[in-house]
Amino acid sequence: MTTGSRRVSSPRASECAIFRPSCVGPALASRSVRKARVAILCGALAAAGWFAAPEAHAVYAIAQYGEPKYPADFKHFDYVNPNAPKGGTLVLANPSRLTSFDKFNPFTLRGNTAPGVDLLFESLTTGSSDEVASAYGLLADDIKVAPDGLSTTFHINPRARFANGDPVTADDVKYSLDTLKSPQAAPQFMSIFGQIVRAVVVDPHTVRFEFQHRNRELPLLAGGMPVFSRKWGIKPDGSHIPFDQLAFEKPVTSGPYLIERYDNGRTITYRRNPEYWGAALPVRAGTYNFDRIVYKLYSDNVARLEAFKAGEYDALVEYVARNWVRRDVGKKFDSGELIKKVFAQHNGTGMQGFMLNTRRPLFKDVRVRKALDLALDFQWLNRQLFFNQYTRIDSFFANTDLQAKGLPSPGELALLEPWRAKLDPAVFGPPPKQPDTDPPGSLRSNLLQARALLQQAGWTYRDAAQCKGRAVRVRDTRRLGIGRANGADRRDVHSKPEKARHYRDISRRRLCRVPEAARCIRLRHDDDPHARRTGARLRADRALRQQGGGHERL
Repeated sequence: MTTGSRRVSSPRASECAIFRPSCVGPALASRSVRKARVAILCGALAAAGWFAAPEAHAVYAIAQYGEPKYPADFKHFDYVNPNAPKGGTLVLANPSRLTSFDKFNPFTLRGNTAPGVDLLFESLTTGSSDEVASAYGLLADDIKVAPDGLSTTFHINPRARFANGDPVTADDVKYSLDTLKSPQAAPQFMSIFGQIVRAVVVDPHTVRFEFQHRNRELPLLAGGMPVFSRKWGIKPDGSHIPFDQLAFEKPVTSGPYLIERYDNGRTITYRRNPEYWGAALPVRAGTYNFDRIVYKLYSDNVARLEAFKAGEYDALVEYVARNWVRRDVGKKFDSGELIKKVFAQHNGTGMQGFMLNTRRPLFKDVRVRKALDLALDFQWLNRQLFFNQYTRIDSFFANTDLQAKGLPSPGELALLEPWRAKLDPAVFGPPPKQPDTDPPGSLRSNLLQARALLQQAGWTYRDAAQCKGRAVRVRDTRRLGIGRANGADRRDVHSKPEKARHYRDISRRRLCRVPEAARCIRLRHDDDPHARRTGARLRADRALRQQGGGHERL
């Protein structure tokens, strides 16, 4: 691991760093933008990580790979405009499917949280949007990772203040962890922070997190934990509302915005805190510039779109390709009154796709996984379903320094050579490319390769299914139109009473039906000539089913 350089002066709040991806708009710092279609489009992903330091000394930032990009004396993040004007109001629609809210507490299970509440909360550390695995101090101005990796100590910036003027202390950090791990919080927080054994208050401004075992993610998880005051939920008489019953009690937090007003769970307005403690931080330059951010919640997508066309809010985020191509059109778009633009992705955003559980025996063989990849016709899906709006990526780390490009560099080869005998030879070659079905490629060619790989992995093609030493069991074959064929020479694919059987006779290439069956179920495809039957044909089929007798060809 590498860490940021040791501080050469006393800890300063200006060396803390944060970038909130929830802030969007022309006057705010731009956040990571997924290639989706929007009237103003944005989507974000920030990630960070850690390796145990060889020496335990306080640093302003830690990095999982290499050195942190920004030095201790940096002035602002590269992706922001430090001279961005401040002021104005940004109005947004509901960012999710939720059409109302009934609480401000995002950490409990029941109820719907108001959109934008992340503007209120801060954590000890935060990542930058143009790095894959770095964490900079926010509420904390020093980070100390133990040499054994079993604990991490954070020093809290003495300038850090909650919105009520109270200083952020180590006791508040401990209270936040204990509360989030308690039964009063949603279960996922116990899962996230479960490997953090406890938080120990060293002094009013120093807190140490102790871990169950060495894990590179745990210092990051500890640093990214939201911090709030124990005064959240205290009544005027001094009694405390249980955490899981907090609803519209305003959180006592340290973030740059405050809740100004809300209306019946349908609108909420956030006001920039004029006394915000971190306004002078270099990493705040060019961010959180709107005086107010307003969320309006609409009952459905149609109402939301029409409200946008009527000018009720400023930005429409669109993630559905069909809507972008067919719905988000009209005179106001054509005239330029509504600006419709695609923002290309330049930062890392993760991926969208299928994840195979390699702990299951079925997917442990890489040849099986590659065969499944070959069987997916992405080009057809993109053309027929997604209006050619998607671009396939060749790396989980696309648009980052971690993405493999070309052959391994000399530095990479130096690390790989000692393990050459244990590594797949493909590691030393060019990075893999996703299968392609556009000419001169074809789906048929990919499927032939997939079948060959499955055969190498021990799977054989028998009875119209890929089998490996036994019959393939289908949980509900009625969906496929496949039942059990009569005769000892045919494989029992799914066992059900004889009278309820419909089956495909593979050897004779025909669909067969037992006369006593209650109904006829067919396997239908888009190119099936019988997929669209007229009313007369349906009545004829019904009459055949009522007659009985031997098997009939369907």
